[in-house]
Amino acid sequence: MRIVKVSITPVATARHTGVTSRHLIVELDTDHQVTGYGELSDAEEMAWLPDLGVLAAELEAVLVGADPADRVDLLTRLDGRFGTADPVVRWAVEIALYDLLGRALGTSVCDLLGGRRRDAMPVGYPMFPMYDRSIAEANLAEARRRIDQGFTLFKVYVCGNLEVEEWFFDEARERFGEAFTVKCLDLSARFPPATALRLLHRLLPRSGALSVESPVRRGNPDTLAEVRRQLPVPVSEHVWSHAEARRLLDADAVDILNISLAALGGFTAALDVFTLARHAQVGTLIGGTQELSVGSAAALHLAAAVDNLDFPGDTVGPMVYRDDVAADPVRYRAGHALVPDGPGLGVTVDPARLTALTSPLRHRT
Repeated sequence: MRIVKVSITPVATARHTGVTSRHLIVELDTDHQVTGYGELSDAEEMAWLPDLGVLAAELEAVLVGADPADRVDLLTRLDGRFGTADPVVRWAVEIALYDLLGRALGTSVCDLLGGRRRDAMPVGYPMFPMYDRSIAEANLAEARRRIDQGFTLFKVYVCGNLEVEEWFFDEARERFGEAFTVKCLDLSARFPPATALRLLHRLLPRSGALSVESPVRRGNPDTLAEVRRQLPVPVSEHVWSHAEARRLLDADAVDILNISLAALGGFTAALDVFTLARHAQVGTLIGGTQELSVGSAAALHLAAAVDNLDFPGDTVGPMVYRDDVAADPVRYRAGHALVPDGPGLGVTVDPARLTALTSPLRHRT
């Protein structure tokens, strides 16, 4: 079996909040009429992505004519071609290669990764930053809708507008009681240590949050470790490389490693960090960038395959968006994301939906 064509389609999907996100869908066609799909999400944030024509030409130069079973060699040959974009391109291509191989072999991606250990992963639904009272009201309405659908865990993004954020948590407790649990306060690495601690000492008692994510600006694990020592709940941090994970662990800076296919560049790198976490006896969760069903299915197959997945994840993109490229989007039940069944990723891209959602890639400036 040989790859005969590489296609990259930019798509735009609106969130229920009204914000539009942009993604790239990578399609690998073969001479056996088997196709694999990958996804690169939040593409509008990646101003350093190469021009799509250049990206397609580079991928074609390596992939067309190749046997997808030579996955390791192909990904090695792609390394270094895209500069800063290397990890996200690798992420999209490796997903597509695994999807292609799984479909050709009639087996699921999680079986290719080592076997299915679970059929679902608990997840937290995001409450996006509340810059004003109207956003907080919208978040409360969204929380009500998601609680009615079976969600009980929520990830709340902190922007530092304490008056509104404290009001939000008071209202959530009054309206929803124990049905609304804050799995995480995510500060998105926005703040210096003193500011982060001031915000968290106010918001943790109000919210009852179970953990804190990215409380301070990145780059100094010792600073993160000092903040962690002053907090009463576990601290998680995104991991962008094996080397960074080691630095965080050496500094005793985290309780939980947030492991994302997008940040690390695919399954191989993510599995490596899961192994590191197991040996270090530190917790793990699977994060993401609000992917559509292709990228979300990949994250769920990773979740199914690892044995040391310790905390609820963030794979909720298919619920965040109003539309999807998949004919059979990832499903959710009782606050859990279900690992898709079937060969490959277990989701099928609908050509009509892909065409309808196609939109030129525009970077935010």
